[in-house]
Amino acid sequence: MAARISHLIFGRKDAKDDSRLPYVRRPGVVWIGQSVLIMPATLAWELAEKLRALGATVTTARIRIDRDELEAFRRRRRRGLGT
Repeated sequence: MAARISHLIFGRKDAKDDSRLPYVRRPGVVWIGQSVLIMPATLAWELAEKLRALGATVTTARIRIDRDELEAFRRRRRRGLGT
């Protein structure tokens, strides 16, 4: 189950079908770390449904965050990942 969840969220290097974009690479998604993602509500509900179907426990919450604050998370992730 963990591998399937990881592939859904982060993708696979050996995937033959590039049309299935991993969630962390979709527009508006910010990976904060570990198991925390910020994303548009429609994507969040879609991902939550898929994860629950795989047997995962999922918690979602609506939050409001200023664009500047969100960009600070993006910059931190890029520096931490070396990209």
